[in-house]
Amino acid sequence: MAWQIISSLILLFSTTLSLVTPTYASSQEDPVFLLRNCGLTSGNYTENSPYHSNLLDAFSNLTSLSSFNAFSKVTVDADEDDTSKVYALYDCRNDLTLRTCHNCIQTATEKLLQECTTKEAIVMYEECMLRYANRQIFAEVELKPFYNDCEISIPDGGELNRIVETTIKGLIDEATSENSSGYFATREKTYFEYQKVYSLVQCTPDLSKEQCKECLVDALNHTLDCANASLMISYHHVPSCQMRYDVVRHFFNLSTSTVSVSPMASPPISSPQLKTGHGVQRLISIQNFVIVFFIVFCLM
Repeated sequence: MAWQIISSLILLFSTTLSLVTPTYASSQEDPVFLLRNCGLTSGNYTENSPYHSNLLDAFSNLTSLSSFNAFSKVTVDADEDDTSKVYALYDCRNDLTLRTCHNCIQTATEKLLQECTTKEAIVMYEECMLRYANRQIFAEVELKPFYNDCEISIPDGGELNRIVETTIKGLIDEATSENSSGYFATREKTYFEYQKVYSLVQCTPDLSKEQCKECLVDALNHTLDCANASLMISYHHVPSCQMRYDVVRHFFNLSTSTVSVSPMASPPISSPQLKTGHGVQRLISIQNFVIVFFIVFCLM
């Protein structure tokens, strides 16, 4: 009886939230913003300086490439001066269309140019990530800054944690296998009788398989903190990889054509924020509502 009640609760919440929560952005909508970080130790550039000029060239190249590739990286050093050299890359989610990717990168370049005058910065959206620096950033595992989002607590007896751990460990193996292309994997798994858990992992393609696995294993530790607390939505995003699961919405799209990956070349629910040293963690709890509903349900 208890499991039936929990299953009904999960179905009720997921159905209700899917109606009141906007779906993730399509190719014609603005990308969903997650995090922007202007490096505090890299120094600043001035307008019309050699570094600024190289950065504009890098962004122009990446924006053009985003119409053809889900991932690209460039190095711009017009004056052959190491002090003004720019390293830049972007990575779009592999299940989205190139139109969505291009739109996201356009938005990302504009945001960084408007809000950061530092020689290193990163911006993350649900659809893409863009970063630049005056140092080598390619083929390096970087775990900061990070975005970590956990939402919607519901008691389930630890079942979610067991499913998420097994599922995502399988996705890590799949994404880093010899047959993997693009370090990307998704899966849906039945969660109680009426609901599923949708999961996704992805690394930037400039990493080695070993580096990708290192990044995803670190992300799993954060993700399991959410699952262990029976939080129905989790999203962990760092410069080198991302990981997420969702019990509420089927957020990934595999019906679109697989986007090309080239190593060469709706908003979240408003909530209080718990800030950490290198990222933002958001937590929504509706346990009081669950308890009230549980009591009413038992009295019916």
